[in-house]
Amino acid sequence: MAGAVWARCVRLVNGILAVYPAMVATGRGHIVNMASLAGLGPVGLLTAYATAKHAIVGLSTSLAAEAAAKGVAVTVVCPAAVDTGLLDRRGSADMVTSGMDVRRYLTDILGPPYPPDRLADDVVRAIARQTAVLVRPGKARAAWVASRVSPAASRWLATRAVAKERQKALPSR
Repeated sequence: MAGAVWARCVRLVNGILAVYPAMVATGRGHIVNMASLAGLGPVGLLTAYATAKHAIVGLSTSLAAEAAAKGVAVTVVCPAAVDTGLLDRRGSADMVTSGMDVRRYLTDILGPPYPPDRLADDVVRAIARQTAVLVRPGKARAAWVASRVSPAASRWLATRAVAKERQKALPSR
């Protein structure tokens, strides 16, 4: 796993360790962790990124089960592509394939990126409702539900996306 990705996971755990005891002591609080749709299913060519996001989802959902009895809620936010500069990075530590056009790759899979202001509004509503796992936009939520119903179909679609991306990367003849 890329070192930068792992370091961010460690910082997330340290952040939780910094606030969780105080929340438990007061019997209330809400932790919100940012993951990604990549943490809920296979995403080829972004393996290090997906691994870290799976870890965040696992940590968050497990902590939610433990923390509920102590008055602390946990929400993990799992959006598809969000329209930020992260989509325009090429060959970052998060990416397995250097030089890959991440914006195009993810847009080809699930459509246009989600506006960050809409995601922020969704997160505020999720906190109010104590939603454990927030998946946005609706098309991403549908993909997540479908992957839970048929993991094999989800893997097939991910494999197909990788093959299409590799074909685009081949030099023209």
